[in-house]
Amino acid sequence: MPSFTCTRTDLLNPLKTLSLLCRHGTNPCRLTAKDTTLFIKCAGSFFWYRASLPLSSPWTADSLVIHPYALAEFLGALRADTIAGTVKARTLVISAPTPSGTTSSITLPLLDPDRLDPAPTLPDAINACTLEFSHAQELSRLLPFVAKSDATGRGLDHVFFQVEQHPAPVLRALASDGYRLSSLTLPIQTEGSDTCLLPAPALKAFLADIAHHDPDVPLRLDSAREGCLLSTQRTQLSVPRPQYRYPDVAKILASFPTRPAIALEVPREELLAAVKRVLAVHTDSRAVVTLHAKRDHLLIATLDHSTGSARHSLPLACPAARPFQFTGSYLLDALKAFRGETIAIASESPTSMFHFRAPDDPVFSHVLMPIANS
Repeated sequence: MPSFTCTRTDLLNPLKTLSLLCRHGTNPCRLTAKDTTLFIKCAGSFFWYRASLPLSSPWTADSLVIHPYALAEFLGALRADTIAGTVKARTLVISAPTPSGTTSSITLPLLDPDRLDPAPTLPDAINACTLEFSHAQELSRLLPFVAKSDATGRGLDHVFFQVEQHPAPVLRALASDGYRLSSLTLPIQTEGSDTCLLPAPALKAFLADIAHHDPDVPLRLDSAREGCLLSTQRTQLSVPRPQYRYPDVAKILASFPTRPAIALEVPREELLAAVKRVLAVHTDSRAVVTLHAKRDHLLIATLDHSTGSARHSLPLACPAARPFQFTGSYLLDALKAFRGETIAIASESPTSMFHFRAPDDPVFSHVLMPIANS
């Protein structure tokens, strides 16, 4: 009777990734095993995923196709360290001991192997770059700024990657929902230049996956004509190259005003706390926050006609300027994404786009559109 044993978390983590990649795990996945390694493969409309995990003892299996969502829920509820799997009459039984001394198990029907979509193939990479793991996790800073859906046909629900060579090789990653734009610039060692788009759910799932079980290995990004491949030693995720034409944002990124009419340098943590404090009177995340720079302080205020108003003043030596307004949740997202102690905010006018930068966090920048004064 074919069976295997492995740790619960080793099997759970890739299944959780699949639950993020395909809603409720509706895409079947294929389990295969050779010696002491179990392979998990799954394909969807915009991705192909492959992961491997160690087994406690040698096991051989071929084309065990299951729905991963129920198994992920079962493993997530367990408190056992080790689980066992057994193939019985076209079913896969996963079991584990419970703290009370009993056994908990789930029985999954084995599906027709032909139901699994074939894996896409990528030709030789046109451009390949390797990111250190710490750099890879930097990419998660962009995810709050990706559009939840995109009706423009420009790929705003994707993260845009561009490899540039001037003045030194860098990978520039961009995220925008049409109202705000975030940019992350990471040093790499590669030649050539290329662009690619990755669906935000796929990138989020992959970063969560490698954070669980590949904490010390580099992340490789390969770009080919047909798509992009993200890979580590244990995990691979490939996505086809979409037909979207991402907006040209080079001019926006290069347009940080040299002599702005509004120029502030504010302690980030203090501004973040002040914005949270004034937004506490609101139940709507789209509440408007007004910032008004005066000669000796920065006034942060908000007004809700049903629940009241709130204001907070930060001591700040800054030039006086006309007040400007942001959507409160957008301003919070921007302040949370930075890691520097000080935020520099600049704009040509209260109605022009605002540039956010942190002198001690130079790899990240943000552009946010204000809303009309009311």
